Amino acid sequence: MSETIIIENLPFRAGKGAVLRLLIEAGRLRKEAVGRIEIRGGTAVVEVETERLEKLLRLLDGSELNGRFLAAHQDLLSNRPWREEETHWQRLAHLLQMEAKAEADQLAERIARSSGETRS
Repeated sequence: MSETIIIENLPFRAGKGAVLRLLIEAGRLRKEAVGRIEIRGGTAVVEVETERLEKLLRLLDGSELNGRFLAAHQDLLSNRPWREEETHWQRLAHLLQMEAKAEADQLAERIARSSGETRS
């Protein structure tokens, strides 16, 4: 099983080879544990084995490559089963609904906590 991670703030001349070296050296991965690597400007999108994900993110986040400090995080949208017929705007609407629900849940939790504190 694989997960997708995003590595940001790469040097703009960094290619797939530099990212693979980073994953092997700083991330302590075997070459076989790395899947697809896509470079998009200063960002890399990389497939890695699921069982190594958390440790890999801890090792990579804040690491340095050619004088630039990197940010690494899991791509939470990569496992969303997008339907081919969905448009960009439908996906965006879904993400906004997810965000609104999360904010509503946080607000309800804060209200419940503050109500409990004032009664004590």
